[in-house]
Amino acid sequence: MAKAKLKRKKKKWFEVKANIGPKPVVLGEVLGYEIKDILGRRIISSYDHISNNPKDQKTKVEFMIVETKGTDGIAEPHAIYYQDSFIGQKIKRDKSRSILVIREKSKDNKEIKLKFVFSAKSKFNRSINSALLKHLENHFKEFIKSTNSKNLFNIELTKKETAVIKEKARKIYPIDKLYIWKLSII
Repeated sequence: MAKAKLKRKKKKWFEVKANIGPKPVVLGEVLGYEIKDILGRRIISSYDHISNNPKDQKTKVEFMIVETKGTDGIAEPHAIYYQDSFIGQKIKRDKSRSILVIREKSKDNKEIKLKFVFSAKSKFNRSINSALLKHLENHFKEFIKSTNSKNLFNIELTKKETAVIKEKARKIYPIDKLYIWKLSII
């Protein structure tokens, strides 16, 4: 009795590019049988690969392949976050710290989930912590509502807005550090 042989297709490598900034950035390659098989796949890349700045190693960007052009996959950012060890290292010596997670729709009606952390070197009581949380939550919700989802993944814009929000929080209590820890489209 002869065994039936299965005919298998060979997998190919497809290049994935992201349209961030003035020119497309090559993120890497993905393995698949056909070009349509790579749609919906996720790729995680370090932000220093995109910005060519070694100081951005601590920041990771998650891309999702949304379309194809020829033999290339085109990806869009889906999430951006700091490594947990980086955040822990930055706030470990501070006496007071809080984390808050909010969900809000962006200007282009996409659901955004944002997790931010703030800390202060001196200890503050519950009433100040509660006032700071409420104040920061309102400002971050306004920031998300007024911005398109693609602009939220621009690190320079988020750093500027975080500095502005941190300065506004100074009226209640001066906080030392404020980071957008994780930001993603749901």
